[in-house]
Amino acid sequence: MSATAKKSFLILYWVILTCGAASYALFYHPDMIIFSITILLCCSLSTMLIANALKNRRLLIQSIMLLISPLLVLGVCVLITELFNVEPPDMYK
Repeated sequence: MSATAKKSFLILYWVILTCGAASYALFYHPDMIIFSITILLCCSLSTMLIANALKNRRLLIQSIMLLISPLLVLGVCVLITELFNVEPPDMYK
């Protein structure tokens, strides 16, 4: 792979990863959780393919972290509500 092709793939990788991370802001609106998770899934899978094509493990790990981040947030929310016996926010009911 030529150097310019590699640079263009890296730029595409970071644009897609940034779009996925930016869609995370929609995660906190009650009606947009499913839409946000769908965007995060598509963006993380796309970046995984690009990182695999570039043979870069660090980029692949970042893509995997983007994929599992909504699960971590929901898990922490459930853990806090169960441990401290508080009502979850309306968006998670």
